[in-house]
Amino acid sequence: SNISLAFTFLLSFLVVSVYVYSMFYKKFIGLYRKKFGLYKALGFTVDKVVKVLLRCTLPYIFIGSILGTVTGYFLSSVLVNRFVETYCFDGFTKGCNISTYAFGIFLLPAINIIVILIYVYHFYKEDASLLMKSKVIKNKRGLYIYFCNVLCRLVPEKNKVSYRMLFRKKSNIIMSFGAVAIVSTLFVTSISLYRSSGYAMENQFEGVSYKSKAISEAYTDDRDDYEDFIQVSTELLMKDEKNNFDIIGLQRNSKYMKLCNESKEIAIAKDSFIISKGVSILYNLKKGDQVNLKLNGLSNNETITDVCSNGGTFMVYTSKEKLAGMLGESEMVHNGVFYSTDTVKVSNNYTKIITIDEEKAVIKAGSSSNQSSAIINQVIAVISGLVLFYLAVQASFQDSEKDILIMRQLGYSAKEIFKMIIDVYKGLIIMFYLLTYPVAMYISKSIHVSISKQTNDYIPFSTNIFIFVAGFVLILICYELIITCFKLQIRNQKGILK
Repeated sequence: SNISLAFTFLLSFLVVSVYVYSMFYKKFIGLYRKKFGLYKALGFTVDKVVKVLLRCTLPYIFIGSILGTVTGYFLSSVLVNRFVETYCFDGFTKGCNISTYAFGIFLLPAINIIVILIYVYHFYKEDASLLMKSKVIKNKRGLYIYFCNVLCRLVPEKNKVSYRMLFRKKSNIIMSFGAVAIVSTLFVTSISLYRSSGYAMENQFEGVSYKSKAISEAYTDDRDDYEDFIQVSTELLMKDEKNNFDIIGLQRNSKYMKLCNESKEIAIAKDSFIISKGVSILYNLKKGDQVNLKLNGLSNNETITDVCSNGGTFMVYTSKEKLAGMLGESEMVHNGVFYSTDTVKVSNNYTKIITIDEEKAVIKAGSSSNQSSAIINQVIAVISGLVLFYLAVQASFQDSEKDILIMRQLGYSAKEIFKMIIDVYKGLIIMFYLLTYPVAMYISKSIHVSISKQTNDYIPFSTNIFIFVAGFVLILICYELIITCFKLQIRNQKGILK
């Protein structure tokens, strides 16, 4: 799961980096288009312009990449130490592959080079005379303009001018929308990952009353006072997917393992074929669906009779007599026994004793990984949100410098100008959060399913109204931090507001 999440984090940051670089060069070239037109008229080729831009940007990007790689190496000790404590590794040492260092140092410079080449080559297609002319603003008609007009009709009359000024720059709106989408998605994912271990522990052991169980490699028909069962590995073909699961044949009146769903206890009949909730969600199976079961060299078509919410996350349950018949064995044989005590001892080498505490410890060990990933998710969400929010506000302020000067001439105070141009983002961010939260839940659930399939360990997705409110508060905190920092920056540059 950590490998999957690591690639998810890397991809998220790459998307943010590509977008930031793209917006920077687009704005930079647009701001100095006349000078670029002059350079082109003077005979400066595309290669020369690209070399100059690379000479000015690459050193800083290399320095940042090296510092980030070194910092990441040292900060990784936090996760490494957590794994050592959780899994009790002996002689575990931290290391890093040369390819990882190369990836960390050269990836962002490579992206910077690609973005510069794309923008400069595209920009230099225009004639020099057209570049030196003032950019003509076309009266565009399209879905975006229609969307902006609809929103402006919905806002109070006193805010219409502010929102129309805000919607003029599509790139700033996209950055704000992206920031909210990234923060909400990563936050929902992180909270669900953090809660997954407790959710699994609570549901998996509901209805379980045994203290330990013995599982043998051989079948026996020994009779004693203990409740027995059969457990074997099987291959299920589900919607063109082959997967290996454990199938357990239980006594019909089992007192140690009572299966249940969200509403009631599930009675085990002779022909019961019950799948766990993890199998149901991951492979989109429900009661009444058919699956092909390959057992003992033979294929059997089975109809799912119910879905249980407790028990093992990747388990299939049936009656003991049905499973014995599939295996071609007597109904009296078994290879497992439930015990009401955890102090059982065996006299052979082919029987394994598993206590309920050991089963819980395995889930708890997995939860350590999920909780660490959740914390990383939250940090990435905050950093990504802060970066994109700041870029959106900064770009909006720079694009509105002429408007600010005009408004100052009309007698508006600095506070009124700031409220009209910057504070208006708060309403927009609230609207974006309401729009993106359902999408964030869908993406987060898809991430959970993907990781569960890759690790063969079901990670349940969970959310509630408190998570929705907490995500909303987090986004507003990020916004207020950016606004506060921006106000301090403006105070140090009062000239534009005077």
